[in-house]
Amino acid sequence: TADPTADPTADPTADPTPAPTTFPTSSPTPLPTTTPTVTTAPTALRSESPTKMPSSAPTDGFIEFYAMTDYPYAAREVKKLPKHLAAIPADAPFIFHLGDTNNPANTNCTEDTFITTRDLLATAKSPVFLTPGENDWNACPYPDQALSHWRQYFERLEETWNHTISVKRQPNRQENIAFFMDFVLFVSVNIVGEPMSNPAEWKDRLTDDFDWVVNVMYQHREEMSSVVIFGHAPPDMYNSHFFGPMVEAANFYRVPILYVHGHGHTFETKSSIYSSPYVSTLQ
Repeated sequence: TADPTADPTADPTADPTPAPTTFPTSSPTPLPTTTPTVTTAPTALRSESPTKMPSSAPTDGFIEFYAMTDYPYAAREVKKLPKHLAAIPADAPFIFHLGDTNNPANTNCTEDTFITTRDLLATAKSPVFLTPGENDWNACPYPDQALSHWRQYFERLEETWNHTISVKRQPNRQENIAFFMDFVLFVSVNIVGEPMSNPAEWKDRLTDDFDWVVNVMYQHREEMSSVVIFGHAPPDMYNSHFFGPMVEAANFYRVPILYVHGHGHTFETKSSIYSSPYVSTLQ
C-alpha cells in the first residue's frame, strides 16, 4: 500500500524468558532395546564434534580428556592405579573419576580406603574431579558415614592442583560441578545405582540434578557447542526422573549432549537416548 505498516522484524521482541525450572512431566519413553555397539577402550575420551550454532563457537575440533570409573576395587588395582595415572599425558586438561572408588564387600567403605585412593589420585599430573557412585555411598554398610568421607576427601580434590579451570558448584549440592572449556560445557551430577533406601531422597536428588544441568545450560546457551555430563549410573528406570527432562532440555536447545558414566564395567556407546537425536551415552 501507499503507507505500509512497519516492518514486523525491525524491532524484535525481547529474548526468551529464563530457562524453566521444569519441563513437561509426562513419563519419558522407554530406553531403546537395541544392543549397543561395543568397541575397544580408547586411550582418551573425545567429545562429539560440535554442530553449528548461531554464535562464535567453532564448527570443528575436539577436546581430549580422560575418565576412569569403578576403580580401584581390590588390592591389585590399588597397585596399578599409580601406573595408569602416570601414563596420562601431562597436558591432559583434566581427569574425571565417575564413581565407585570402593568395593564395600572388600573395604566396608572405611575412612582409610578413601584416604588411600585420595593419595593415589593426587599423584596425577592433571586435576582430578570425582562424582560419587553407589559403592562410595548408598551401597556401603554405613551410608551417611561413607558419604561424609567422600565429601571430605574427594569433593574438592581438584583444588590439590594449581589449575586455571573455573569451577562452579551447585549451592545446595556441592558435589555437582560445572565448567566451560573451548565452547564445551562440562557438568557433573550425583546419579548413583541401587539400592534405593529412601525414595523421597532419590527423587529430590534427581530433581536437583536436572535443575543444575538446565541452569548452567541456560547460562551458556549463546556459546555452548556441546555438553558433556558426568555421572555414575546409566539412564535406566531408576533415574528416569532426571533423564526424561534432561532429554527434553537437549531437544529444546538443539545441542548435542554426551552422558559419560560408569557402573557397567564395559565400554559401550549408545545414541538417540529416549529417541532424541541430540543425546548419546558412553559407558
